[in-house]
Amino acid sequence: ENHFLELKIDYFLELNYDASRPLTIWGAGQKGKKVAKLLKQKGINFIWICDNPKKIGKHIYDELMYSFEHLNALEHPQCIVSVANTEAQLEIKTYFKAQQMESMVDYFFFC
Repeated sequence: ENHFLELKIDYFLELNYDASRPLTIWGAGQKGKKVAKLLKQKGINFIWICDNPKKIGKHIYDELMYSFEHLNALEHPQCIVSVANTEAQLEIKTYFKAQQMESMVDYFFFC
């Protein structure tokens, strides 16, 4: 399936990415892995987070997988969300709202 992730990454980096802020990827499924590969190819550092206990603490593509709660330890992060499940997306949006994070400024859904 083509989700235009290459284009989304290119436009994100051109228009929204703030290199002074820590960048995170939320999600370690097929899309999250593709986003991680694309960012690594471009030399962009990121912190990988998820809410899957089976993946937290593991390394994928030589990147340590953190719990989504690690966002609290980061100062003013930006987040690319690659979670496709609609219910999970609502939970993630609720989490961001509680953290006073703003869509298209602090977090971006690549779904």
